[in-house]
Amino acid sequence: MLLTYCRNEKGEERLYLTPHGSLAAWITPDGSAGAWAYHSSQSPCDNSADFDALKREPSQLYLLSELAGLAGVDEEALPDVPFETLAQLAVPLAQPHHQRLARRRGRDADTGWRITPVPPR
Repeated sequence: MLLTYCRNEKGEERLYLTPHGSLAAWITPDGSAGAWAYHSSQSPCDNSADFDALKREPSQLYLLSELAGLAGVDEEALPDVPFETLAQLAVPLAQPHHQRLARRRGRDADTGWRITPVPPR
């Protein structure tokens, strides 16, 4: 299980929970959430230049209950958990080989894939 933080060039932020290489649940700072499927060769943030273009798979929304479990709340209460609180969960779940992969793909903090806490506002 991996929790990643993404911010695109427009400054939009999302957290993705990925239990394996083809499903991801996401949540935004305003509390909206969903799930989508992506190709196993991608990271969940590879398409982060346009979050609205992501393919959503409503049948996989069960992943949101996993994210709620990590936050220690019921799924219905997930939108009430501060985004920054959820983002802090990304650090202990991140694995060094994912960080190396992000660097190898040439991602940086402003345009793509990173595994860090949400920056201070």
